[in-house]
Amino acid sequence: PLLAVAVDQRARIESVLDDVDAIIAQGLVTLEYARLATDEDVAEATFTEGVGPVGKLTVYCGRGERSNGRPAFQEAVDVLRRHGAAGAIVLMGVDGVMRGRRREARLFAANADSPMMIVSVGSVEILREALPALQASLQNPVVTIEGIAQLKHDGELLTPLPRWEADDGDEPDVW
Repeated sequence: PLLAVAVDQRARIESVLDDVDAIIAQGLVTLEYARLATDEDVAEATFTEGVGPVGKLTVYCGRGERSNGRPAFQEAVDVLRRHGAAGAIVLMGVDGVMRGRRREARLFAANADSPMMIVSVGSVEILREALPALQASLQNPVVTIEGIAQLKHDGELLTPLPRWEADDGDEPDVW
C-alpha cells in the first residue's frame, strides 16, 4: 500500500480534490482537519477539537536532518517518548514537497532530503507539553496537530466507539 499526504490551506486542498478523484480510481481518500505550525509557532500551537482528550501530532522532516548530533527523527521520537506519548511511528517517504522544495529519493543515493513523517498519538496535554521541546530540538520544524478519538491501546478499550448521527438521523456510512 502507498500513502500520499498533502498538508496545505483549505482552499488549496479543495482546489485539487477533483484531480485527486480522477487519479484515484480505487483506494481510500480522507480529508482531515488539522492545524499546521512551523518554526517558532510550534511551541505555542493548539490542538483542534476532537472526540476526546487525545490528539495526533505529526512531525515532518528530511531523512538527513540532524538534531543534537543524530538524525532529527530519532530526536523527535525520543522527545515524544520522554513526554509520555502513547505511541509514535516514523514513516520514510520516497517523494514529496516541503517548504516549496521537491524532495525525492534516488535509487543509488544517501537520500538525505527524502521526506519523513513521525506520527504520534497521546493525550492532548502530553503532546502539547512536548511541542516546545520539539521546537527547540528541530531546525525549522513543521508539524500538524489534530484532535482524534483513541479507541484502544495495547488491546485495552479506552473509549467506546463514538456514535455520531447523520443529519437525517441515520448512522454515517463512513468514519
